[in-house]
Amino acid sequence: MYEQGEYKACIEAICKAWFALSKLSSLNGQAGILLSNQLAIKLATRLAKANLHTFFDYTASMQSSEEESTDLTQIEVKKYALQERSKLGEDVKVTEMQLCWMQWRKVKSNSCDAMRKMALVEQAKTRLRALPIFKSPS
Repeated sequence: MYEQGEYKACIEAICKAWFALSKLSSLNGQAGILLSNQLAIKLATRLAKANLHTFFDYTASMQSSEEESTDLTQIEVKKYALQERSKLGEDVKVTEMQLCWMQWRKVKSNSCDAMRKMALVEQAKTRLRALPIFKSPS
């Protein structure tokens, strides 16, 4: 799905896979998904990339991106991706995953700031149009 550009469907599939992986981990008696689990690292990286592509896709709006971020699975994946890991024997895939998530957070925060600024500009325009126009007698 990701390779075909179907990012929304990809995000849904990743969330389902993450849920199944976390369920499997709990059945095996693990408190959470292992930090070194290669499938979890791949899913987390792909989720960040799919979110970025969805955000920059012209058909996506900021509102839909914010709705996605409230999904509990995505919040869980984000926590997993940004967890501190030991620097010894650090995997290239882990570094890539963390960079993707940091980029997603930066793009999202910049976009939120831009949306707030646009809202303030619209409010200022409305106030300006509401000012009465007085004509001086000629």
